[in-house]
Amino acid sequence: SRVSEIVSSYGKRAAVWNEAIEGGRLSDDTRVYCWEGIKESRQSAAAAYRTIVMPGQYFYFDMKQSQREPGHDWAAIFDAKKPLSFDLVGQGFTEQELKNVVGVQASFFSEAYISHREDENDYIYYMTYPRICALSEVAWRGAGGEWAKFYSKLVESHYSRMVAMG
Repeated sequence: SRVSEIVSSYGKRAAVWNEAIEGGRLSDDTRVYCWEGIKESRQSAAAAYRTIVMPGQYFYFDMKQSQREPGHDWAAIFDAKKPLSFDLVGQGFTEQELKNVVGVQASFFSEAYISHREDENDYIYYMTYPRICALSEVAWRGAGGEWAKFYSKLVESHYSRMVAMG
């Protein structure tokens, strides 16, 4: 809370992980990045903080996409279907909470790919695409939608570009 006030006094805006709101009231212009889950995202938004929703089980793209590959799995193991399934209203966000949601965000922590240096770009692309395309659907619409329709659009619009990128 003290650091948040200091940052605000310089005309800047504090940005914190969701755990920070447990320590007392932060300045009203603080941005809260909710990585732990839906419950924490809703708590932040309900407390009137400008909230960035980024639960690990949906939007941490360093999570494995299958059991057969390297990467983290502490939040979940998921492919593009999981982020596409995200729906703010379906997750129980109220109209008031939604007013405080700035948007959704994905994360990719690089320690999972350091050992892949010789092919790091290919690995990063593999881990982030097409999951980031699914995140875009959620960000633009507030919900992802039906997999078959999304996949069809993905194949028509993006696969040739992704193949060309490796």
